[in-house]
Amino acid sequence: MHLLMMEMHLRTKKEGAWENYHEDCDSRKERDASINIEDWRDESNAQVKLEIWEDVQAIWNVDETHKHYVLGKAGIALNKFRYRLTKRIRNGCVDHPPKLYADLIDQEEWDEFVARVTTTLFLEISAANRERALQADCPSRISRKGYAKLEQEILLETKSEEVSLPRHTLYRKAHLDKTGNTNNEKARENFLQIVGLI
Repeated sequence: MHLLMMEMHLRTKKEGAWENYHEDCDSRKERDASINIEDWRDESNAQVKLEIWEDVQAIWNVDETHKHYVLGKAGIALNKFRYRLTKRIRNGCVDHPPKLYADLIDQEEWDEFVARVTTTLFLEISAANRERALQADCPSRISRKGYAKLEQEILLETKSEEVSLPRHTLYRKAHLDKTGNTNNEKARENFLQIVGLI
């Protein structure tokens, strides 16, 4: 939850908002999402989501129509946070939570998390996911930027009055080099197929 708040602060730059939130952290600590939540979408997390939404509304003027989006971002922030913690465990940080997060994670919660991410099943799934990512048929050249940010970037560069771009334009930019070529045959085939359908 703290990560979501910080991200919203950086996006909105609302003066004093993050500082006000940070000063009130102690009273909100018990409302943080646990690192041991297995599935953010599960209905059993409804109370945690409600509390996070109330905290967000207490600081920012966010309309109710954005609730689903904000809570989705909270889930993403939680996953990113757990990923970083898992990397620390692989690097030998097992006995205690990292000092940086000591005020967010108690020892019992940490022990439960370590036990879960060091099981044989978890490690096998993690290794399989890493291998799958390395063997992608059409690796993207845009890293974690994503199509939405890529689209905004192209529109700004070209000073276009359009509000969106055709998917084949985005695919080309994401998978092919500046000259429209690639050393990946599958990406080339996909692009030619897309162009042929237009």
